[in-house]
Amino acid sequence: MAQPTVILDSLRDQLCLIDKFGNIVFANQAWINAALSNGGDIQRCGVGANYLEACKEEKEIYSGISSILSNKVDYFSCEYPCHTPTTNKWFYMQATPCNVDRNSFEGAVIWHVDITEKKLLEMKLKEYAVTDPLTSLYNRRFFDQKLKSGLCLRRQARELIVGLRDGDMITIDSDPGNWQWHYRKTNWPPRGGAAKV
Repeated sequence: MAQPTVILDSLRDQLCLIDKFGNIVFANQAWINAALSNGGDIQRCGVGANYLEACKEEKEIYSGISSILSNKVDYFSCEYPCHTPTTNKWFYMQATPCNVDRNSFEGAVIWHVDITEKKLLEMKLKEYAVTDPLTSLYNRRFFDQKLKSGLCLRRQARELIVGLRDGDMITIDSDPGNWQWHYRKTNWPPRGGAAKV
């Protein structure tokens, strides 16, 4: 039967165990390798270091792990960026209580998964959702989103003027529940108090 340490070291994901004070008491090989490859100081993020101290500036993570250690919650997760001068990376973190025996050990297991490929794909899909893939120009969905947000800011106006083209004016009725495009020829300035955006 393989030793637990050997099994945990064979995982590709980064995993560590912290005690109830936030001190790292175990880190698998992937955790150590990631710290070294990202230019991290093993003294600050390896066995013996205080994980809570290291992530004190990351308020969401600090609060989530503190809640686990104080038994306020039994699960915490978040996504976070971890960029270096040479590359951008994102991780998904999970923390769960580790109560092997309340008389001998209390703490938490922290697990980090590299989700960089997933985040890059999400960013690319968001870009494709609002731009034409052939021309890289913004598409109608982009303008619809911008105009809806503009309508919320300009509710006092009866209509928004969004463009003039060869004498044609494009306006939008500013009724938030029923906004509509209108294309018409008109003289400038329009009657009725249009708001220019």
